[in-house]
Amino acid sequence: MKAYINSIHCMAAQGASNTFFKISEPNYAEVLGSSGELRRMSRLVKLGMYASQKCINETALEQMDAIVVGTGLGGVECSDKFLIPLLENETSTHSPTPFIQSLPNSIAGQIALKLKCYGYNMTYVHRGFSFESALMDALMLMEENDENKNVLVGGLDELVDTYIEQMRQAGYLKEESKPADLGVVLGEGATFLQISSEPNTQTQAVLKDLRMLYCPENDSEITNEISQLLNDNALEINDIDFVLIGNCGDKNLDAKLKNIAETQFANHSKMNFKEQCGEYHTSSGYAMWQAVQLLNNTSSLYDEAPKEINNVLIINHYNDINYSIFLISKP
Repeated sequence: MKAYINSIHCMAAQGASNTFFKISEPNYAEVLGSSGELRRMSRLVKLGMYASQKCINETALEQMDAIVVGTGLGGVECSDKFLIPLLENETSTHSPTPFIQSLPNSIAGQIALKLKCYGYNMTYVHRGFSFESALMDALMLMEENDENKNVLVGGLDELVDTYIEQMRQAGYLKEESKPADLGVVLGEGATFLQISSEPNTQTQAVLKDLRMLYCPENDSEITNEISQLLNDNALEINDIDFVLIGNCGDKNLDAKLKNIAETQFANHSKMNFKEQCGEYHTSSGYAMWQAVQLLNNTSSLYDEAPKEINNVLIINHYNDINYSIFLISKP
């Protein structure tokens, strides 16, 4: 089923260190209001609330029929705030607030309370498929129920010190002691989009197809899925005007997509979008935001992009395990 993207907002990293991309904190109060209420929110909830409200502000809608969110890590910062004092102090009495805010569905719940949306509300924590699962659920929801015509979909993850340290200890990060083509630069981001089952005057793009592959054994499985996607949408490979590729920067993990980019899309305009946002579980949301900008000629990141873009293909992977393919076109 097609989904029409009427609004999309992304909180993306603004620059990177050697090992991670971080979001520059906005003035949350300008969008969310009460500073007292903000003080009680975790950082991830504030990111989600801010991005979702900015997305909704760009539409003419006052109400959503459903809210679906994907997050790979959830409120891991609040989990740390709850568990570390318990372990260090060996205490059985501790404030439950960090525990409540650590629940992954607290983001979608807070957004629903803010919007007074009492309809379908779901959160997916599926690692590298978290955002894709949320988007797929929204598509099925609109297809099976006419009452859910306007859905808010989000994907977000934050970086915290404990997670960075765990990835460093696991040998996952880029380091000076490693070759330049080994290791990953971590990132974070929050993307929300409002989709509908029918186009309207604010429609910016259309999501025509979404495919997911788990642990493909070789790049042929991925190219076969791409060919099937194009065939199902009556397109040829030359109809793709731009390709956004989600390589993480580690040659061992990127081998399949690198080969596909150099063979299947050797003559296409393309870009590795994770050079701008880093690697995180829901980075495909950032890619969708860039795709919509490319289709509307509002992206300033890709100088080599053709002036006329009608179809953008996103090919992403997380840790060489979760692979996803998106086809996004002009409405």
